[in-house]
Amino acid sequence: MILKQNYIDLHFQEYHAVTSIKNYLGERWGFQYAFMNFYTCWLIIPAMAGTICQLIIVSTSNWFSLYSFLYSILVSFWLTFFQEFWKRKQNELRLVWGTFQDEQMTERKIRDEFEGNEEFSHSNYEVNRKDTTRFGTLFTILNIFIVILFSVVCVASFIFSKTLPIFQTDLMKKASGVINSVIIAATN
Repeated sequence: MILKQNYIDLHFQEYHAVTSIKNYLGERWGFQYAFMNFYTCWLIIPAMAGTICQLIIVSTSNWFSLYSFLYSILVSFWLTFFQEFWKRKQNELRLVWGTFQDEQMTERKIRDEFEGNEEFSHSNYEVNRKDTTRFGTLFTILNIFIVILFSVVCVASFIFSKTLPIFQTDLMKKASGVINSVIIAATN
């Protein structure tokens, strides 16, 4: 009878272990355990892709191949999706545990006559600073330009290392690989 009560409902089954830890150790450790479970499950995607890329690179003996570049792009997209899905999972856990109301939905009174550089966001329930200067927009445009420039340099160095004879030496190939690695890491 106890098994039937606890394990028939799949929604309850999904949160059973995490809820038990939360009840025994507290919300902080419950969220820590939930995050580690979530992270470990999501690591399967880059691990499998990395293993496949590494096998292809080793089998072709081409250490500066397109596969490592594609893998770094895959990891960038994977990280973005992972963060967004973790936010959803975290809010879902807060809702199931009844802590969403405490942290996120506190009623805040906003005075209409207040004029300052802060505003309350109804989308994420936080107080955000208004950017009263033009530097915020300029900074964003500059960042986009730098990312595009780094991407162009990365692709150009990869193409040049494959096509132009001057870049066919081992030293230039290694330099091209290091430049690509540094630019990809800086872009991420």
